[in-house]
Amino acid sequence: MSEIEKWMAQHVPVAVNEVCSLADLRAHLLFYQADEAVVTCNVETLPTIEIIGKNKKEKKPSFSEAVAAFEMHLKGTLDQCDAKPTSAMVSIQSKWPFQFNELLLFQQVLTAHLSFAPLILMGFLDEKKIDISCIMGVGVKRTTQGQRLAFDLDDTLTSYAAFFSSLSKQNCDPDSFKLIISTRYEPDTSSCQQAVYDKELAEIKGMGIDYDKLVHAWCPFDLAGKLFPCGNDYDWLKRFIWQKAFYCRLHHIDIFYEDQQRNIDLFKKYAPEIEVVHVNNGGGHES
Repeated sequence: MSEIEKWMAQHVPVAVNEVCSLADLRAHLLFYQADEAVVTCNVETLPTIEIIGKNKKEKKPSFSEAVAAFEMHLKGTLDQCDAKPTSAMVSIQSKWPFQFNELLLFQQVLTAHLSFAPLILMGFLDEKKIDISCIMGVGVKRTTQGQRLAFDLDDTLTSYAAFFSSLSKQNCDPDSFKLIISTRYEPDTSSCQQAVYDKELAEIKGMGIDYDKLVHAWCPFDLAGKLFPCGNDYDWLKRFIWQKAFYCRLHHIDIFYEDQQRNIDLFKKYAPEIEVVHVNNGGGHES
């Protein structure tokens, strides 16, 4: 088993398999490399025992404590690297929930150390600990060719089918990629789910859009609970936009086309390195 497969077996949260494949994760990690070389670092933060009088009390670790310990270990790992990382995945698995603002602060810390935003995987743990792990690609860097584009489906592609059909067909360099992100959702128990999916595919084909992959950013709430150990039931919009940003990062997207301003505002906050084009349904496109 290679170091990549070993890391994935130990640190990719099980729920992540429901929104992307291990092959996609591996492709993300090695995308900028001409050969395969990785380094890893991992920190487990466990509860501590507090003695109050004659009583012992278990104190759970805070997310900030776990981040501080991991940041120190990551800095040491990077100092020992001969090559600068070209890509990275960070896994956060926690017994206890944390907040979205803590996640965004951690992302900023990671970006400062790596000089790019890593792909972040999250999941709940049954064990009493916070596990933060990172795998970084450090192989010989290769030159990439072609733009990698992502399109929102409803009120973006559906509003300007001719324009996006033409744009998608122009983008055909070796590393080019076209991703469609849908937010249509039918529960797993619904008999309409497959019908909704088939309708999407038929619509996309009818619009003449050339694409490589169709994904769904709207997760069932039980799956969202496993994937996002941060926030609460009222944070559905944050989870929904974070999932869009996750798919764009997973596929190294350069430009994302989206119609809703509130979605764009959050997307820019979560993934500021990706260019967002506002598809203005009043007419025209705005960067």
